[in-house]
Amino acid sequence: MSRAMNHRRRAFSLIELVIVIIIMGVISAIAIPRMMRGAEGADVTGLQADLAVLRNAIEMYRYEHQAWPTLLDFETQLTTVTQADGATWSSGPKYGPYLVKVPPLKTGNYKDQTEIGAAGANPPVAEVADKGWLYDVSAGSIWANDSIHFNK
Repeated sequence: MSRAMNHRRRAFSLIELVIVIIIMGVISAIAIPRMMRGAEGADVTGLQADLAVLRNAIEMYRYEHQAWPTLLDFETQLTTVTQADGATWSSGPKYGPYLVKVPPLKTGNYKDQTEIGAAGANPPVAEVADKGWLYDVSAGSIWANDSIHFNK
């Protein structure tokens, strides 16, 4: 009989299990929203880093070419070796490349897009369909195509 009582004492009661499940639920209810906010913060930090890289590349291009990259050839002019006039290099002095590739947008409706669109204003006031970045060729300014983060 003492053997049966020892066996019974080693098991958890139903009340103990329910209490543990309730505690785990409360902890999850607190922790999951905090982790989600952390993920959003990481996207914004990555966006700010990408904008800094893009803006730096644009400035280096302007310094060497005495002009801003054009909208139509933006990616080619920043990711390949170019001539003084911005055309793809064939002979003479070499300029660039300034980027390995245009980074994909990390936030917003057009997340993962790398296309460059024209900014209608400086800074933009509206998103442009299917573009990752908005570029103002007259000022050499670039923004994320995400109305929440235009001011970054």
